[in-house]
Amino acid sequence: MGARLAEIRECDAATQLHAMTVALLASGKLTEPTARLASAATRLVTVTARNTDLKAGEMLIKPDFTEFDEKITAFRQVVVADAGA
Repeated sequence: MGARLAEIRECDAATQLHAMTVALLASGKLTEPTARLASAATRLVTVTARNTDLKAGEMLIKPDFTEFDEKITAFRQVVVADAGA
């Protein structure tokens, strides 16, 4: 389970890096939705780590992806709208 949490943290770090790249390279309209998506990813990782029992090798509470999914949808909507502009 520790290895899985490490992988999840690596994915979070990659998400943060990509969010910074998008903020630097894309239009200003994407900066805020990208930051919100990256923050949601970090919160998801934090909750997942907090609710994992490493000794038992199991999650005590399954993570709720609702906020993360909402931020992905919002990001996609802005990308599509920006592409059409």
